[in-house]
Amino acid sequence: MKYLIFPLLIVCMLTPLAAASAPKLQLLYVEMEHCPWCQKIEQEVFSDTVILKSLRKHYTIKKLERAHAKLPLNLKP
Repeated sequence: MKYLIFPLLIVCMLTPLAAASAPKLQLLYVEMEHCPWCQKIEQEVFSDTVILKSLRKHYTIKKLERAHAKLPLNLKP
């Protein structure tokens, strides 16, 4: 856990700088009942305060056909 805190603090400090240069992210996901990873992606991507902490700026989320398909590791529940 302590290894995750330091990089997160750096990202928090750089978020205002990165926001201006980050490309727009697409969110196309398969919505399924009782699907925690779908909900997590939706919350992370549509929350401006969280998106840069959770995604590298070059990620584009494409349509996900099945659970955990091609997700960045830090978005998996």
